[in-house]
Amino acid sequence: MAFAESWRVGFELELILGDLNDPRFEYFNSDPMDVASHEYCRAVAADLTRFTGKRWLAAQKKQRRTGYFVYPEYDLDPLDWPEGTVAGVELVTPPLSIAEADDLRRMIAEWVYEVDGDINSYPNRFSLGSGWHINIDPGEDSRRFDEPKILLGADELPPCWALVGRIISGPGQFDRLQDEYARAMEPLGLCRGEVKSGRKHKPVRGYLAELRAQEVANAKQAADLQAELARLRDRALRTEVDRRVAHKDRQAAASAKAAWEQARAKVEAERLAVEEDRRLIGRLFDALGHTNRVATKFMQMVKRFPESRWSEETLMMAEAASAAAGPSLDAVGRLRDYMALTQGRGR
Repeated sequence: MAFAESWRVGFELELILGDLNDPRFEYFNSDPMDVASHEYCRAVAADLTRFTGKRWLAAQKKQRRTGYFVYPEYDLDPLDWPEGTVAGVELVTPPLSIAEADDLRRMIAEWVYEVDGDINSYPNRFSLGSGWHINIDPGEDSRRFDEPKILLGADELPPCWALVGRIISGPGQFDRLQDEYARAMEPLGLCRGEVKSGRKHKPVRGYLAELRAQEVANAKQAADLQAELARLRDRALRTEVDRRVAHKDRQAAASAKAAWEQARAKVEAERLAVEEDRRLIGRLFDALGHTNRVATKFMQMVKRFPESRWSEETLMMAEAASAAAGPSLDAVGRLRDYMALTQGRGR
């Protein structure tokens, strides 16, 4: 059987508590007790019994028998306690299995939060003299229980464990017990010291100070990581904005190019149409010149004939000349108009 399987754990917990929501103790909110009264210890025991289901008893002196006891705490100085605190008490439990001790520890922590808030939960100048002390009973007749053998922890309400110890018996026995103890308490967050380092154990207060410093460092590192993450997010956002702007620019350039191609095609089509119109106008001018020359010759020929000889024969000749001149010369029409005009003058 491993050593730890037979070990038993007993708590000694010093606390600074308020009026327990009991009108009998409201007066002491502004003037704390130098030493907790028996009546106050009985009130604490009754409330613990209600909350944990264990039978707690109030006592003024240390009891030889084991049990769940509430004692006045004599080592606390109430002169500068914060307003709302009434008295200091010490809770003592019998040796329990590790599982039972852990369950009770959690219930006591919850009870303290319920009746007191958080003054006992974090190291401060009011609670330097209070905290958890846990006695380990090896549980075998050959190793009789002795309080100075192994002590564990202080200020443990937020689970925070550290191991300190005293010489047990025999070379290497303490190391073996520490190994067994560390394995058994590992689920609770025990920090195992370096084996055979030759250094003294760290004081609990120094160990907790290191933990707090590490918490501060971790918080700073987390803040730095958050700042770096925000910077990377901002950079990614700017990159995405630049990408979208570049995409819009490419789309606008493509649209402008397509519009330019369409405009160029339209201008080219208009240019070709103008060229075609220019060629057509050239042909028309050529035809008009030819027509004018034919018409001039025809009119000169007509004038050589007297008006009395104008007849259908003349009109036929004019039609022939008009056909020869092209569609742009209406020679027949002009001749008929001229004949009508001259005949009208003759009348």
